[in-house]
Amino acid sequence: LNELELDETPVQQRVKPQAMHDVEAYRLMTKEERTKGAVDLQHWIAYAKAIGKSLYVFGGYAVVAEVARVTIDFWLSWWSSSEEAGAYLSFVVVYIIFAASSAACSYGRGVAIVDGCHLASQHLHRTMYQRVTRAPIAFFQTTPVGRIVNRFGKDMGAMDTELSSNINNLVASAMQALGTLVVVAVVLPQIVVVFIPILP
Repeated sequence: LNELELDETPVQQRVKPQAMHDVEAYRLMTKEERTKGAVDLQHWIAYAKAIGKSLYVFGGYAVVAEVARVTIDFWLSWWSSSEEAGAYLSFVVVYIIFAASSAACSYGRGVAIVDGCHLASQHLHRTMYQRVTRAPIAFFQTTPVGRIVNRFGKDMGAMDTELSSNINNLVASAMQALGTLVVVAVVLPQIVVVFIPILP
């Protein structure tokens, strides 16, 4: 150890100026906050408000589509137990009307939620753009550019491509389950007693 020559030059002088600048810039950057798990209810409410009136149109189409689907089940039951002679054409026409109504409302439900999510994305993108462009200089000094670009790119892209289809599938499945329960309850009222303990 005695033969080694120790460099007593301060570390700040031995580090290159550019490297020191990078270190200081890194220290200024804030740590990205991430939330794991379920999305808070307040965020869903804010997104629903951003969708606007299209959400009511979507809900209306969803209800009418399910009512038409359930009506088809009852109509087929009535048709199979009917003994009226010469009423075949009437049953077929009514069946086609209900089936076409269900299909049309299902299509309208999909169009309504896609249009609503498109409007919500525009609103949220505009709001985020205004917040970023009006942010103080300190925000850009403490936030990496890549983090900002990801918000406008990847995150907004996920909202545009995934949320509308997921919401549509969720509501369709929920309405179908509810409609099935209604049919079962009408045909076999005793089954309602089984579902009472599991109701919230």
